Amino acid sequence: MWKIALAPILAMLALVACGSDPAVPTLLVTDVCGFDGPTTLRGGTARLTLQRTGLGDYGAVVARLEDGHDVADLEEHFSTVSEIWDERPEWLVINYSVQVDDTDVDSPTGDTELIRLNPGSYAVVCINYSDDRAGVASAVEVIADSP
Repeated sequence: MWKIALAPILAMLALVACGSDPAVPTLLVTDVCGFDGPTTLRGGTARLTLQRTGLGDYGAVVARLEDGHDVADLEEHFSTVSEIWDERPEWLVINYSVQVDDTDVDSPTGDTELIRLNPGSYAVVCINYSDDRAGVASAVEVIADSP
């Protein structure tokens, strides 16, 4: 009897421990600068996942855009610098990143990180470290959680 009653609880705990909570939105970035995920979400926990489809060193960054700047400003910045993070503008605040490279045997197809986002405007950036290039995968607006 106890085994039957505990089975659903143990299954739920296993799902949460594995990070597969369907209530947590996922921001999926591919190494070819693709994006799949919500562009508006409530403040709180989200999952940042980088999915690699080829060889090379790749990363994904969630950066807050401050002082009224938007992704167009960030794309312009990327087009004017010789290395992607040279002279990072003060209005670009990097919050979280995930990375995968050819030597990463633990997660050869990608990486996932649970992140916490406060209300504001963000850019999800994909990075190709092999070529020192970056691009904006998507703009994401985080709104306040309802009271």
